[in-house]
Amino acid sequence: MQPTPKQLQHQGLAALQAGRYPAAREALEAALRAAPADATTLMALAYACTHLADHTAARAAVDAVLQAEPRNLRALLLKGDLVWAAGDERAAAAFFRAAVSIAPAADAMPEDLSKAVDRARQAIARLAGSFEQTLLQHLRGSPAWALARSSRFDQSLELLLGRKQLYLQEPRLYCFPELPHKQFFEREAFPWMDALEAQTDAIRDELLAVLRQPDRFSPYLESDETRPALYQGGAAEQRRLERLLPVAQRRAGGRPCRQLPAHHGRIAGLALAPHPGALTQHSFFAAAPGRTHSAASRLRQHALDRPPAAGGAAGLRVPRRQRDPNLGVRQGLGL
Repeated sequence: MQPTPKQLQHQGLAALQAGRYPAAREALEAALRAAPADATTLMALAYACTHLADHTAARAAVDAVLQAEPRNLRALLLKGDLVWAAGDERAAAAFFRAAVSIAPAADAMPEDLSKAVDRARQAIARLAGSFEQTLLQHLRGSPAWALARSSRFDQSLELLLGRKQLYLQEPRLYCFPELPHKQFFEREAFPWMDALEAQTDAIRDELLAVLRQPDRFSPYLESDETRPALYQGGAAEQRRLERLLPVAQRRAGGRPCRQLPAHHGRIAGLALAPHPGALTQHSFFAAAPGRTHSAASRLRQHALDRPPAAGGAAGLRVPRRQRDPNLGVRQGLGL
């Protein structure tokens, strides 16, 4: 009586675990002749062929697995090893990155698989360093290198090399299309900044007086029973981020708000809204210690660097811009 494909598969797996790779390959190939699309058998055959140094057969088997199961973690890892052994470092890095991106937490994987994922992370770091060195040597040897240098070109290299994160607009309610995707706008675009910053001490003094009247602040996001809830959370969660509107939804040249009249007087002459009839909005935000809710998208990238001290000062984290080391972690106005 001939063994069934499942029996042949079990024989092959047992031989593979015992280190009898020729016997494993023979049994697994026999199983595949009866069931050619079995991913488990194909994966085991790929391992057996790898141990036998038959990388051509191993790649054929692992490619068949990935064709049927593109997110097979073990297949991605083995394919990375095989193409690296063949000298294609960029392809290896691509397969390792794909594997790491879909890998679950270490405690949710078998020990051997967790170690393989860690090894892939280490390989990515080594390959990235090698690729960066080769790329920069090639670019610097080009006559066009000096002509191509610019802040935008340097940023493109940092994105390519994984040194920087790409920030794209993520509007929640209203999208005005075709605006530039710029992480930082240059100060020259805001000619009123010097005049506003010159008033910092006076604005802060007035604001500190208002902070002694917490009822003048209101939640940044408030529930509306006529609309679906934007997020799960009760009143306590809503109060984790509050705001005060010293100039609330006013048109240019409109009447001053009652919240902070002196503050309104200081900024009345600033060209915050150069177009007649344009709306401007000024807000002071008070964040409770700890992480604010993600729904407060305007402050999502500026998490508190540390809890407010007794005097009310807190650090404000600003995303770092590599080409300007002075724009790392900044101290914001303490609230």
